[in-house]
Amino acid sequence: MTTPNTSSNPASATGRSGYLYRKVALYLRDHPDRPHKVGEITKAIDAPSTGAVFEVGKKMAAAGHATHHTNPHRFQITQAGIDAAGSLLPAAGRPRSGSGRRRAGKPTPVTRPSGQTYYPRRLGGDWDIEVLHKLRKQQVPVLLYGPPGTGKTAMLEAAFDDLLTIAGTGDTIVDDFLGSYAPLPGGGYDFVYGPLVQAMREGRALLVDDATLIPPGSWRCCTR
Repeated sequence: MTTPNTSSNPASATGRSGYLYRKVALYLRDHPDRPHKVGEITKAIDAPSTGAVFEVGKKMAAAGHATHHTNPHRFQITQAGIDAAGSLLPAAGRPRSGSGRRRAGKPTPVTRPSGQTYYPRRLGGDWDIEVLHKLRKQQVPVLLYGPPGTGKTAMLEAAFDDLLTIAGTGDTIVDDFLGSYAPLPGGGYDFVYGPLVQAMREGRALLVDDATLIPPGSWRCCTR
């Protein structure tokens, strides 16, 4: 007896990934008139993250069930996708954890320094900004990895109102972390602390944005 292979068909997957695929596919089927932004879909179906919805959209596009538009990323269902969505089970309820633990109430939207509003997203059994607060309290560093536009920086700006940022580029050097001497109006120089030292002295949160763009030599200040 042979067992059908469901790994190549996201719509037939089981568990949370299959559940999310159904949610996205059925939402796009019910709104076929235009392409929808990833964030719009995420908010409409109460998905755990924009990154997860983005991955589902790419799977649908690879299967010919949606068209993928960029700048910004948007997805619109195709006729093939509409036909396929008709065979999907209704996404009436999210599978519950066997632990029976209740999730915390949804935090209110947060206004970022740019003036834009950030809507907290599900992360496991909690909310993303609450998870970051807990990790900071326990002094646990965090590495965020993912494609541009998935809300990594926005999440940190929403979580920490005392956030300091170092922009990682090919020109970033040790001085950008530690500080450097600056000329005084009446002559002479004064040492101005960089974001890393400020964060250490004042107990503030520090974001090294696009850290992978920084030349390896610039990290020696932090690894000795």
